[in-house]
Amino acid sequence: MAELAENLRTVLGQRIGNFDWMGEETKKSAPQKLAAVNPNIGHSDAWISFDGLTISDEDLVDNIENIRQFFQNKDVEKGRQKTDCNSGILLPGLHCEKVSPAK
Repeated sequence: MAELAENLRTVLGQRIGNFDWMGEETKKSAPQKLAAVNPNIGHSDAWISFDGLTISDEDLVDNIENIRQFFQNKDVEKGRQKTDCNSGILLPGLHCEKVSPAK
């Protein structure tokens, strides 16, 4: 999939100069914007570490509580950090410098 995405980026990059609907100023900045796009197709390159999560084959209720607490702690931790543009999930309202249309 990565090869397919890169092939699409290459072809689109070659065609940008021929788009009659695109202004000259936009054509100049388009290759830079195209290069900044990170195609996250199918999965993220960064995997979640489950270190610290305790699961037991003895107690389902405790397992559910441990999982809930684990992901709640992850969410709180994530909220204190800068947006990870490579996480594979960019929720509405989160800003990622690499794909900002204003840049």
